[in-house]
Amino acid sequence: MLLSVRSPRNSCKFREYGGQAAKLRLRPRQRLDRPCSGLHGEGMSMFVSGKGKRLFLTGLMLLVLLSGCGQRIEQKEQDAVKIKAQSGKMERLDQLAEEMFNKVVKGDMAGGRELLDQMSDQIAQIDFSGMTSVEGLHAFTETVTQAKRSFNSVQAVPDEGRTAAAKVRLAVDALKSPHDPMWHQYYKVLQTDTDGLEKAAKEANKGDLQRFAGQLDSHYGIVRTPIVMSRTPAEVEKMDSLIVFVKSQMTAQAPFQPVLSVVPHIRQTLDELFMKKEKPAYLPIVDDEKPIIWSIGIASFIVAAMVYAAWRMLQKDQGVRAVKRKDEHAG
Repeated sequence: MLLSVRSPRNSCKFREYGGQAAKLRLRPRQRLDRPCSGLHGEGMSMFVSGKGKRLFLTGLMLLVLLSGCGQRIEQKEQDAVKIKAQSGKMERLDQLAEEMFNKVVKGDMAGGRELLDQMSDQIAQIDFSGMTSVEGLHAFTETVTQAKRSFNSVQAVPDEGRTAAAKVRLAVDALKSPHDPMWHQYYKVLQTDTDGLEKAAKEANKGDLQRFAGQLDSHYGIVRTPIVMSRTPAEVEKMDSLIVFVKSQMTAQAPFQPVLSVVPHIRQTLDELFMKKEKPAYLPIVDDEKPIIWSIGIASFIVAAMVYAAWRMLQKDQGVRAVKRKDEHAG
């Protein structure tokens, strides 16, 4: 019996003979075309799908990078705008301080008072973070407040008004021009006062000693605020202690040798405050009769002053947090 059958898988014809199927004819084109065409289409689909994913991820990464770059550029632009605005405010504050000082020097206290009020309004608009320390900002605001009191006093003394105006002027300039401030010009003035103090002590001239001690204290007081704004508390307290020591000797019966012994320390401290590169070795003059007594006395006073300064710094740290500078953020 002959039976013809078409297979759905490979379209082949079979003859059934003796219970066995024998292949009569094979159509290779139909047998191979279907599987190959299926594999080819599926492989291409996988290839296209994988390539598309890679392209998508690459594009996404580029988008993220471009977005990050855009944000950084935008942040830099915003910082530049803030810096420019801050610089403009400082320029205006410096201009007001200059005009205020000139009016007070000419005797126009009312005009100086009006400009000082404008300075107060301008100060309230400025962010001093990174420009000075907490101690420096406190000293600056206190200097402005003291100037207001001096200008508003019924019995205003012209000299006191000029001194107050000079303090404010130098403090503002220290903020605006930290690398070349005007208060550095007082180095020679303070050195001259120290030379006069030394000469008076050597000659045992108490009148001149008191006069130069007063000048040194007064001139240092004019630049103390910008010094506090620019130097460390330890450096400031060191100079403060030396000034206090000299003033304390003015009422002593024999002040000459103690003052003469502390003069080298004053010169060295001034060099440190004014950042002079050449620092000569100042050798203290010692009394041959009582060398140990003077050395111990001066050393004890300086140590006590430094301990007191450290205690004051500790008390401040418990209630006030320090303001960080721009170079710390940058670092």
